[in-house]
Amino acid sequence: LKKDGTRSNLTLKRKLYSTSKIHVATPSKWLANHVSQSILSPAIRSITVIPNGVDQSIFTAAEKIEARKKLNVPETDFIISFSCSSPSKNPWKNYGLIGDIVRILAKSRKHKNITFLIMGEDGESTSFNHIRLKKLGWLQDRREVAVVYQASDLYLHPTNADTYPNVILEAMSCGTPVFASNVGGIPEQITDQVDGRILPNHPETFASAIKEIIFDDQKLNNLAKQSLCKARKLFNESDMIKRYNDWYQQGISDFTRN
Repeated sequence: LKKDGTRSNLTLKRKLYSTSKIHVATPSKWLANHVSQSILSPAIRSITVIPNGVDQSIFTAAEKIEARKKLNVPETDFIISFSCSSPSKNPWKNYGLIGDIVRILAKSRKHKNITFLIMGEDGESTSFNHIRLKKLGWLQDRREVAVVYQASDLYLHPTNADTYPNVILEAMSCGTPVFASNVGGIPEQITDQVDGRILPNHPETFASAIKEIIFDDQKLNNLAKQSLCKARKLFNESDMIKRYNDWYQQGISDFTRN
């Protein structure tokens, strides 16, 4: 490898941080823990956790049948949504796991047709037995994204790495429970078996959890209600903005006194 400035840059940063005073805000305890163990550690004077929030005037519960009509998907199908930028090419978003889940479900005994709505990728719709994959492309209008959540019975978030993804908060704010990977700060967003599922990155485990919920309307409804309740209580954008404003004002006050 060619010699570069990495070592000298790191040395300079350590020197700067050794005499700095930094107040840090993160959206999750998981990220706060990593920051406290990072190169910033000597400079940190405080770490405040402020969960992300989303605009709940847009991401809100709505009638599923109407949302499905807008997307031209069957009203009686079990609808599962998934999103990320170019999911099949993104190494962090575990799109391969989605494919494995689909294959397992396609081999299962048919009780209900399943439609997967995939945001973030273009292409033709494909079918595997009683399962259809519909690619919606990149949706720039947040209202269009909200309609997808509103039409869905379930939102899937299998991922190899993540911090505190807003897509989970958006889905929950629409009353759509989320089944997600046990990585990063995601377990701080979802309480397993209460308002969603936290699962290992094994296709059999995800597929089993999906099959269980397809056949249990009462459990699905309970997860949906709890998701919406938690989102309204904890993940409102206006509350997040207020907390950040209070944090900034406190920082300015402390700086003025010192």
